[in-house]
Amino acid sequence: MPTTFFAAWQDRIIDDPAPVALAKEFERRKATRAFFLMPEPIHQDPVFFGALEEALGDRIAGVYDSLPAHSPLPDVFGAARQARDAGADMLVSIGGGSNIDAAKMIQFAMAVGAFDMETALARRGKEAARCFPSKIAHVCVPTTLSGAEFTYFAGGRNPATMLKEPFSEPGILPATLILDQKLATGTPQQLWLSSGLRAMDHAVEALCSPRMHPMGEVLGVEGIARLRKGLTITHADPSDLAARRTSQYGGWFAAIGLMSGVPMGISHAIGHVIGSVFDVPHGLTSCIALPSVMAWNYDAAPEKFEPIARALGGTQGHQAPDLLRQFIASLGLPTTMGEVGLGRDAFDAIAKGTMHEGWAKTNVRPVRGEEDVVSILEMMI
Repeated sequence: MPTTFFAAWQDRIIDDPAPVALAKEFERRKATRAFFLMPEPIHQDPVFFGALEEALGDRIAGVYDSLPAHSPLPDVFGAARQARDAGADMLVSIGGGSNIDAAKMIQFAMAVGAFDMETALARRGKEAARCFPSKIAHVCVPTTLSGAEFTYFAGGRNPATMLKEPFSEPGILPATLILDQKLATGTPQQLWLSSGLRAMDHAVEALCSPRMHPMGEVLGVEGIARLRKGLTITHADPSDLAARRTSQYGGWFAAIGLMSGVPMGISHAIGHVIGSVFDVPHGLTSCIALPSVMAWNYDAAPEKFEPIARALGGTQGHQAPDLLRQFIASLGLPTTMGEVGLGRDAFDAIAKGTMHEGWAKTNVRPVRGEEDVVSILEMMI
């Protein structure tokens, strides 16, 4: 069995409405001033934000609601300066992966005293590790299934290269997660469903890794099955709160590999580049990349695909890529590059960028160079 490594784990995961749960967390942590990151529609929602103000009062020290997708680093560190100036002793992220990753990087910035992009990039690594654990907790209320809430790494887009810069430190894992199904019903349907495919991507790539462990295998397969069930019901009835909960738990189980240091593979590497360079949401990058990556990887580890196929409703491992593609299409989501506006003229940039991604080096089938990336991209057309 591979060595299992759990660098960090949440203090607690709470299944309650966010305003009530946050008020309890403030009391438990003796926090007095929280800086919030959330999408503008949630900030402007009079019902939700009104309940938040009623529960927290003047403990809301500031709100940043204008973060672009893919967490551009200048925006992230601009928000970090606002959090510092507000005297925040807690960070609260509400939303999807961009806001959650931004809060992780802000926690990093506040811990190491790096409030501009260049200084923060230079402080990554062993030097930064001496500054943790941070005195500033990060409480997260995810409204998508992206899985950023379960990881101790984050990525922000560098405007000079248009690629993601990674930040990795066990201390930036969100300390508390609050799962609020009612709040999640406000997430746009395509975003919710496609982020569920992102969660499946976590499970599939971990299950294919030779570094996966027995607990991760059991929970990863269960995560795929719960996501398939929950997303199917939500697609038919977006108001079904039980289906939202099923999907949230599925996303949690699907992330066990990531939480325990199991590396991802080429689907994530390709997705990072397509997302950052071409502004395609990461949920959609998984929709278009993962089935083709599974087909490309199959001969390298056919035994890995049988449990995946069963979780997707099939019986034989070789069915898994087509089963997943059919499931994605059944949710009304794209399955090809053309459906997100990309063609062969994007191959060169994607292939070059992918080879700079760390997870291109940990795929179950070795990726020898740009030509292998192109062969996968051809399957995605």
